[in-house]
Amino acid sequence: MFKNLRLLWLFIPFISRPILVWKHRKITYKIIPSEEKDLETNRNFNLTMCGFSFTGLLGLVVLENTIKDIHLDKQICFIFISFISYYIANNIQSYKFYYWMDELAIYCMETGSLFLILTIITSFNFCLGLFCSIIFSIVGVLIWYIDFCIHIYCTNKSFEGKMKKKIKKPNPSNKPPCLGLGFEQCPIHKTIYHRGGTCPDCINQKKSE
Repeated sequence: MFKNLRLLWLFIPFISRPILVWKHRKITYKIIPSEEKDLETNRNFNLTMCGFSFTGLLGLVVLENTIKDIHLDKQICFIFISFISYYIANNIQSYKFYYWMDELAIYCMETGSLFLILTIITSFNFCLGLFCSIIFSIVGVLIWYIDFCIHIYCTNKSFEGKMKKKIKKPNPSNKPPCLGLGFEQCPIHKTIYHRGGTCPDCINQKKSE
């Protein structure tokens, strides 16, 4: 139970990923293999979302200047943060070199998606009643949060797996691994030879004598 409670920090937005990078810093400060970068897919996604946020930003600015009775300050602020987040993520994806840079790009993507959802949620007040606005707000944030938790959990498990591969178990007996599998070791010369045979170094020593 307490072990699971110690992992609760993983599921707090905005601070969980930086702490995750620090927790696995032995891995995150290493170079990403070329087969794990997946630059093309990530850049295409970020460019698409960046263009979507930019279009929405321009649309909200034009709408507020056209219709004087509505105020879209919150929506414009939220979608501007979304646009900047996807723009930064797209730039980082183009030159990411270490694991922590990839995590920073994902952090910006998560921020962009959250504020894009907040833009949509705050826009419900103009076309829906209070009750429907609250329901849609809860559903939207909950969907984002569930996806966020799954992504954080999988990332943590991935880094833990890389750490286990990195750590090699030492041989506690300091004996060669082949001993006990039909081989023996000479106590004088430390030479390994087939069980039942004679150490070749001992034979050569007797011949020289």
